[in-house]
Amino acid sequence: MKEKIIISALEQFLRFGVRKVTIQQIIYPLGLSTHAVYKYFASKEDLVEACLLVQYERLFQQYQEIEGRVTNPVLLLFQLYQKLMSLDFAINPVFYSDLNRYYPELQDKVLDNEIKRFGPFFFKIIEAGKKQGYIQANVPTEIFAVALNAVYRLLTRSNTYELFESSPFELANHTVGLYIRGACTEKGIREIEINKSLTLFEKPRA
Repeated sequence: MKEKIIISALEQFLRFGVRKVTIQQIIYPLGLSTHAVYKYFASKEDLVEACLLVQYERLFQQYQEIEGRVTNPVLLLFQLYQKLMSLDFAINPVFYSDLNRYYPELQDKVLDNEIKRFGPFFFKIIEAGKKQGYIQANVPTEIFAVALNAVYRLLTRSNTYELFESSPFELANHTVGLYIRGACTEKGIREIEINKSLTLFEKPRA
């Protein structure tokens, strides 16, 4: 039952944001009482935390699936960020603004915990890219990974680019895409050029 409550809450949070969704709205499709929710979660914040953990677990599983299909490290970086972007833009932006405004400490807590597995995951890919000659050997692995994530978050979690008329996906090609490309060797750049269909940020087709 706990898992059903989390899934119901997460679906509604992603659609409508966190603040406006009430416990009553969460339990309505499940036919439960508010008592059932508070049996598992002491507060709405505890429920939000559980939802974030599920959301990141889903993302990590999808990353692992992509890793199993894409063997080239540079192409893999593009594919991972394309997946992340397609997921982010399927979510109501109010979800993230609510987290930033009402649950900043909780969000930081969850992110600090999740970086323990997402960090090494990306470090491994970057190291493989360096060893295989696709990424410049003098690129600091951890700094590159953190900076790449920061470039992405400026695009999706801030209003930095709102004055531009370009779509988020066009902007991604000129920010995230260029940043990855800039760390590549000639061999890596050739791979990007040959596989443009895999390295171009485009809005997912319905």
